[in-house]
Amino acid sequence: MTGSPNIPLLALKTWRQIMDDIYGSIDWDKMELGLATYWSRSRRELWRKGARESGNTQAIREILLDCDGDALLFRVDPAGPACHTGERSCFYRSLLK
Repeated sequence: MTGSPNIPLLALKTWRQIMDDIYGSIDWDKMELGLATYWSRSRRELWRKGARESGNTQAIREILLDCDGDALLFRVDPAGPACHTGERSCFYRSLLK
């Protein structure tokens, strides 16, 4: 999994709210700081959540691997909203009304 930008990731706030659904990579050098690092499809590069602009970093508390070994779950403590819209979670729009 190291270096692959195509790993599906979910970031889960410790009180069980899904924060993001993103692509990422396990870069153990960056993980030493304990901050979530993701793949930006628009910039086509790795980026540390909140490090450049918003300050809304996500401190990684646990990394879980799914049963197939092809997706990760980051349990995180967010320093602010996860969504670029300012919403607490990227999952705030219900399809069932």
